[in-house]
Amino acid sequence: MNAFRAVVSDTVQWEQQLTTRAQTQAAQEILNSETGKVITGVSSRQEALKRAITRMADNGLTGFVDRGGHNWTPEAYVNMDIRTTAGNVATQAVFARNEDYGNDLVWVPIKAEARPLCAPWQGKLISMNNRTGTVRDLDGDSVEITPVYLTSYGEPAGLWGINCGHTPPNPFIPGLSKIRGTPPSEKVNEERYAESQQQRTLERKIRYAKREAATLKAAGLDTADADAKVKRYQADMRAFINETGRTRRRDREQIGG
Repeated sequence: MNAFRAVVSDTVQWEQQLTTRAQTQAAQEILNSETGKVITGVSSRQEALKRAITRMADNGLTGFVDRGGHNWTPEAYVNMDIRTTAGNVATQAVFARNEDYGNDLVWVPIKAEARPLCAPWQGKLISMNNRTGTVRDLDGDSVEITPVYLTSYGEPAGLWGINCGHTPPNPFIPGLSKIRGTPPSEKVNEERYAESQQQRTLERKIRYAKREAATLKAAGLDTADADAKVKRYQADMRAFINETGRTRRRDREQIGG
């Protein structure tokens, strides 16, 4: 499982000021344990997320920082790690099974919105052996093959990378499979993706405000201003959801520990 987490570990490192070697080891063990439960179906991702955050808090883990100096809250980091690792396991399982059958073709699932490095490849047929040409699908239609080296595969924010929603890919068997669905237009995808990023920003503001209120409360200080900030950001979220029609993700607004 640690091998599948390599793409995450190469991008995010523990904040040295906040963690000791023992804490780092404890955090890795917690992530391995809770992610394993998600992969094996013992727990949902949200259940594992809550347990992992609580266990990290018990071990004194309060934050992370990436190589660019950006701070990560435990909620954001653990969610990213579990989602990415579980996605990598599922993706590698598809590749391994394909290889068992001598097949190198997969097609990229189509989502309502995709990040910039993934959007161009939605619904495309990809050769993991970098071959080109065409094959026939279930209906006898010709489908063009795209070699994987032309895609964003291998980049952290690319296809099947960190937090990618296109995991796992779909195996494609010539003559038996068919690519289903139509990707949104570039303009529509850009608009939807921009809305998703705006929603993520509002979710972070709510979490940060809640954490500020919780910290003040734990210190026995007045939380009136922080509580008012939480309510203001929640009102902004409600207005945003009403305007866009998007689904509110309350689990992304929660703090743990």
